[in-house]
Amino acid sequence: MSRRLLALLVVPLASVGVAGCGRDPSPEAQQRIVFLKKYEKLKDTELAAVCPSLYPSDYLQRPKHYRYDAKDRGYKPNATEKRDAQAAGCTSQGTKPTD
Repeated sequence: MSRRLLALLVVPLASVGVAGCGRDPSPEAQQRIVFLKKYEKLKDTELAAVCPSLYPSDYLQRPKHYRYDAKDRGYKPNATEKRDAQAAGCTSQGTKPTD
């Protein structure tokens, strides 16, 4: 009986803590979601060429470290991909590497 009472108290309190997690994404986040879904078939190296801000700044220079083949580099995004990336908030500045 006391376990049920404890469960009845804990569950509502726990759900209050995660209540805001189901909100709709911000407009910027929604643009990024649409962009990523549109280009989901691109390999990581291709997506890094289209939207460098999604990857560490040294991603395309260190194939062994990030475990991809060096032959996968060299993708040139077309004008549509560049325009879509800019609309989604992508920049030419990659994120700072962690190591």
